[in-house]
Amino acid sequence: MGFILCLLYDLCMKELELKLTEMETENVRYRQAARAVITKDGKYLFVKSRFGDTKFPGGGVKEDESVLMALKREVKEETGYRVNMDSVKEALLIHERRNDNEAEVLEMDSFYFFCEIEAEQGDTKLDDYEKDYGYEAVWLDPHEMIRNNQTAENIPWTPREILAMEELMNEADSGTE
Repeated sequence: MGFILCLLYDLCMKELELKLTEMETENVRYRQAARAVITKDGKYLFVKSRFGDTKFPGGGVKEDESVLMALKREVKEETGYRVNMDSVKEALLIHERRNDNEAEVLEMDSFYFFCEIEAEQGDTKLDDYEKDYGYEAVWLDPHEMIRNNQTAENIPWTPREILAMEELMNEADSGTE
């Protein structure tokens, strides 16, 4: 599977699997997402909700765009920052399978990219549900992000974001970033 992904996306990154449901069903929704790993002074840029959870900036890839186009668009929409596209490099790919609200099961590939942003922060352009969640861009220590997500209840993406953060911390500790 990894070799095929490298050919399709011209990306070769570490792959992880997060299987939160064993349900066998034909009612599966497939999705791809692009997520940014942005650091400054030992902190990471996250999007925090009013429920206390924090996630890497990013989101779903639209039908007419590439993964990298989605990365650029989503970071700008959620944080107000512009990604320096020359700085983008592969970080992680998480294959996720979990229960879903729209279908019985969601299967999502989340592509995480290391990247830098321009210094000036502009306006965000949040979707209605993101406004309802009270999304705001925050800089946090990775341990604080994990604690936030461990205490947030019933937020479906927190296991994925914890897995990603723990893997990034392990790679940084081993000097492989």
